[in-house]
Amino acid sequence: MALHINNVDAVVIEGGFPQEVLMGNSALTRLNMKHEGIALTLTKKY
Repeated sequence: MALHINNVDAVVIEGGFPQEVLMGNSALTRLNMKHEGIALTLTKKY
């Protein structure tokens, strides 16, 4: 399942680093987070 969020400020860094994808507060404040065991589920608030 894909999660699409529009109108979020972003930075694109060329190259192979960092290898992890980071989400900032401008995106995270629009999501509900549910942690169960080793799974983190993100769903849209609205």
